[in-house]
Amino acid sequence: MTHVFALKRFALFNSFTGGFFIKTKTTKILAFLVTGYAATAIAPQSWAESKTRPELNAEVGLSGYLAYAALNNSVLEAAFNRWQAALEKVNQAKYLPNPKLRYAYFIEEVETRVGPQKQKFGLSQTFPWFGTLRLRGNVALKAANAAHEQYQTEKLQLFYEVKKIYYEYYYLYQTINITKDNITLLKHLESVAQSKYKAGSSVSGVIKAQIELSELNDRLRSLRDLRGPVMAQFNAILNAPLHQLVPWPTKPPFTEITGSEHRLSNVLKENNPELKRLENIIAKEEASEGLARKQSYPHFTLGVDYIDTEEALTLTPDSGKDPLVAMISIDLPLWRSKYRDAVEEAQNRREAVIETYINRGNVLEANLKMALYQLHEAERKKSVFLEIP
Repeated sequence: MTHVFALKRFALFNSFTGGFFIKTKTTKILAFLVTGYAATAIAPQSWAESKTRPELNAEVGLSGYLAYAALNNSVLEAAFNRWQAALEKVNQAKYLPNPKLRYAYFIEEVETRVGPQKQKFGLSQTFPWFGTLRLRGNVALKAANAAHEQYQTEKLQLFYEVKKIYYEYYYLYQTINITKDNITLLKHLESVAQSKYKAGSSVSGVIKAQIELSELNDRLRSLRDLRGPVMAQFNAILNAPLHQLVPWPTKPPFTEITGSEHRLSNVLKENNPELKRLENIIAKEEASEGLARKQSYPHFTLGVDYIDTEEALTLTPDSGKDPLVAMISIDLPLWRSKYRDAVEEAQNRREAVIETYINRGNVLEANLKMALYQLHEAERKKSVFLEIP
């Protein structure tokens, strides 16, 4: 009976742990339910300003590991820097092209009534068609917002990986403890069997207990050896030295998932950063389409030329007067098929992202249904084991 009780205890713990893993897997999907991001890009706080890593010890808990990973993981920092780089492009896109400064020297002086012309200075500025700069800024802004959502996705993916390995490490710790308890129970059963054998009972009970005890001791050695590889995986996610000792975790927190499937589905669609990233890319391609249309309109260049004129050889009115010349030029977009192709290119890119958005939404919806099923199934099994006397 004692051996059966030990097996029930192990099965009950295994059921609990399975439920925790299911909740963690569900959290991977539901963790994407983050607060919305404003339509305008906001410069993030400098990474170095908040980079204070917590010390990893037995009391740090799951929240401490999450904070450590957020501040130290190289993949997340790379995504953060890509977001910052995209933000820097927003203002760049709104600037006019560089003005042009020209200088010309007359190898042979041009003789005029007011004197010979020796050199010329010019300054010009090109102005794109009305609304072009605004569209360029919108394209850069939507790209920056998409980079922000990609950063949020990387962060939540990192948090999921940390939680997953944390729960696995906790599972290993509990499994080792339960295996030790089972070894203690089997040693007691072996001593009972030895006593019965000395009293004249069959030796089979002793042999069976010794075989099971040997198997449990071998399992305990394997579990203890497994700690090193699991710690290496944990440290790799944290971007810490692979041989750094990770203390056994305390009891992890468990969050109850509440709400109907319909409500969770709506929240998922509204707040999932992957879907929001694709929405921003769709908006970016729409702005790119408008920008491509603007390229088919003429661009204007305004300028002024100043001609250096020396004094005339003979006294004449306005002798040595330097002329000032105003200039305007227009780019003529004659190759219409080129601009039509650019518009169609932007439209095709937008349609491709829309199809990707639809597919990703369907996949997330299916993952949500499966996670909720596994969660309810784990809760059902847990209630069954709790009813075992």
